[in-house]
Amino acid sequence: MVSLVSDQTQPNVLMIREFMVIRKTEFDRYIFVTTEKMENKGKTASIMEVCGIPGDIAVRVLVQEDSIASVIEGLAALKYDDDEESIVNITCGTKMMSIGAFQFFRDRRSEVYYLPLNANILKKIHPLVRESDAEIQYRLDLREYLVSHGTPIITFDKKNKTVGDFPMAGCMFRAFIGEKFNDAVMRRLRARRNDRNGVAIGDLPGLDGLLNNIGYRVPPGGVLSRDETRYITGGWFEEYVYWLVRDHGKIGDDYIGINLESKKGGEKNEFDVMFTFDNRLVMVECKTGLTDSRLKHENEQRFLQLVRQMQEEKEVDSEELEQLREIDLGAIYSNKNIVSETIYKSSALRRDFGLSVESYLFTLDRNLRGSDGEIKREHRDRAQNSQVHIVDRLVLGDDALMKETLRKMFGHCAP
Repeated sequence: MVSLVSDQTQPNVLMIREFMVIRKTEFDRYIFVTTEKMENKGKTASIMEVCGIPGDIAVRVLVQEDSIASVIEGLAALKYDDDEESIVNITCGTKMMSIGAFQFFRDRRSEVYYLPLNANILKKIHPLVRESDAEIQYRLDLREYLVSHGTPIITFDKKNKTVGDFPMAGCMFRAFIGEKFNDAVMRRLRARRNDRNGVAIGDLPGLDGLLNNIGYRVPPGGVLSRDETRYITGGWFEEYVYWLVRDHGKIGDDYIGINLESKKGGEKNEFDVMFTFDNRLVMVECKTGLTDSRLKHENEQRFLQLVRQMQEEKEVDSEELEQLREIDLGAIYSNKNIVSETIYKSSALRRDFGLSVESYLFTLDRNLRGSDGEIKREHRDRAQNSQVHIVDRLVLGDDALMKETLRKMFGHCAP
């Protein structure tokens, strides 16, 4: 098996796994035509890791990416048996590398293939036959996709861990749409979402009523665990989207994950929901609300007023102190727009995860649409330019619109 190595590793992994797993083909050696740049990025190592290729049957041929002669000379330096037949994938690499590999192998016993983008097709270009296309039957799971792109997930062992099931998440969704969440109680609960010992229901005024109002079962002992607190204060929406897409696409455990964390080159990224389908990677960011400049201004004024009172040594009663604790300081000091931030993140990750990536922003925010009922132009244009699909409250709350969105998500073409 001969593979040309480049930043896009998926075509090589797909071809190798198709022959190895589906066609049960055994190869004496795997030849990787690569460059110093790709080796420094660890691209060949990533392909070998995900495909389970032992080092003793892997051969690296270092070439100059812009030289046909370099490719031909590098391949000619290897020894070939008279009866040796080569399976060659020229999808990746530079154009010069592809031309060089094709010229070298066309006069030898070989089959040369090309994989069109997002088509799951093996196109045989040498020797030419009438029926040159064959369907790729192998499907990459989530680990294979991420490892092939050199992206380790540090929370992979917990990738399908949820607090509630689909019915519970659905109950929370309906409660949120029905505005059954008490904002004041939610702010107080959100301030304690990192308490390791959990939150005793009796210690937080109004919490018992909130839980009853949203239909959340009171836990034994009357204490919300840290995971439950995080679930009630927003984690439920990530789980709702997770169960929604998993149920619609009938996705198995190996192909989907929730609340994943990756660390690459010292940079940490978090992914709300991520799954593979038909060898495409789909990433979904989930936000119950987005940055609201009006709320930011109101919070800032409240915060400054209370601080001014304390500076002037005026008496601050317990209710005002509680208000101070509830203020979202992040909303005061952050100038980030979550829509823009999410779009930028999704666009940047596409470079890391290849071209077969689709990005979605699922949000329950009320302020994405203008008075005309359409998504505001500044959000729509930027999302379209970055190929990010926005699914907002209007769509999520309409069964027909949501079914159509899911149909497109799992179709062969992006919406």
